[in-house]
Amino acid sequence: RELTDALVRDLRVDTTPALDAAAAIERALAATVGDRATTPPTAELAVVRRKDGDHLVWRVAIESLPADDVGAWTKPLVLIDAHSGQVVHVADRVVDATVNATGTARYAGSVGFKTWSQPNGQFYLEDNIRKVAVYDLRNGEAGDPVVRQVDSDNVWTGNSTAVQAHWALEQTWDYYRAVFGRNGIDGNNGPGYVASVSGDGSRLVSALIHWEPGANNAKWIDPFMVFGDGDGTTFGPLVSLDIVAHEWTHGVTSREAGLDGLNETPSLNEHISDVFGASAETWLAGGVNANTWL
Repeated sequence: RELTDALVRDLRVDTTPALDAAAAIERALAATVGDRATTPPTAELAVVRRKDGDHLVWRVAIESLPADDVGAWTKPLVLIDAHSGQVVHVADRVVDATVNATGTARYAGSVGFKTWSQPNGQFYLEDNIRKVAVYDLRNGEAGDPVVRQVDSDNVWTGNSTAVQAHWALEQTWDYYRAVFGRNGIDGNNGPGYVASVSGDGSRLVSALIHWEPGANNAKWIDPFMVFGDGDGTTFGPLVSLDIVAHEWTHGVTSREAGLDGLNETPSLNEHISDVFGASAETWLAGGVNANTWL
């Protein structure tokens, strides 16, 4: 098991719970995040000694994403007395440097988003809550080395293409989560491509910008997305929300639909991505407008 403090002697506690795990989880949620748990909470029995005596408790572990962009990621550990049902203790297990940032997105204008703060005072365009990030191909090909996006004050005004792509990734993640209860492209906050700068071993869903010189295209190339800058005449950088959601949806389709690439399935694949790209944009706008299906 687990030793957290010290050995204790002469424990005096009834080890038969009067409260079951499901009831303990319900009380722990009510005391902390309510219905915003990201994954099903877990509960296990333990004995703890407090100033008022020994307790048989349910150790309920919860994880919750923020309710909105200004919220905080939280992973409360709640001790529920297994006899009385009272909350004995609450502690947050988050040791995180995901912070709120602001910046200028090429098409969306002034936006808020999440970044990762390093102890050296640098901020990276990585959202370790949603597990998404943007990296620079520097006009290279898919599969070439990528460059992390870094800022010194977390006010991102010098790279509107990267900010736009990152913000659009977050909005697409939120759309799929809010409307379909899906976490990430594969439903499990993946597929990861580039290792997070956090050093925790996680890999992030990656959008690679500045793909090939003047490319008038964007693509899903499993397990990542690439976005061209356009030729400056017909297209600018292809990182608008509906395009990012379109490429994201190709990843979802590849995991859910089993299309074989024969006959009309490529057209169906593109159609599905067009619909979901427009739907993500409509979801953010709060409804359909004259430009929804253009």
